[in-house]
Amino acid sequence: MYVGQARFVVAKPAASFDLARYVTLPFAQQLDPAIKHKLITSADIVPSKEPRHLHNQNPQRHWCEGRATTICLHSSYKFEGRLPVGISLANKIREGSRQIADTLEFEGELTFVPAAEVEERGLAKLTGLQRPRSARLSRASSTSIR
Repeated sequence: MYVGQARFVVAKPAASFDLARYVTLPFAQQLDPAIKHKLITSADIVPSKEPRHLHNQNPQRHWCEGRATTICLHSSYKFEGRLPVGISLANKIREGSRQIADTLEFEGELTFVPAAEVEERGLAKLTGLQRPRSARLSRASSTSIR
């Protein structure tokens, strides 16, 4: 899991921003046009079957559930440049075995975290951001290559 964030100075009070309006598919698509997103529900999420990934699950809240302002995304990124040629060559060499994918696929959650929850969870200590904020956007993700 990772939390994505950006720092910038804005000459307006934090209370004047409605961060919840950025929890949308069009906003996610603007971040990186090379990554293709589609909306999914929590029922569509395929849990990892690998034992080493079991610790990635939040025991206090299921993925894409429990918050009013949350969207779940299935995202895919098709490798560019010379990498697909190398993958194609490797797949020809490995004919009978498991093929290497030329796409990175992952499921993510884009959610609005209210200021009270930010303080309660101690995210300032985790992120090192000590300035008071009215709210933050958070993106959690589980990544796998298929």
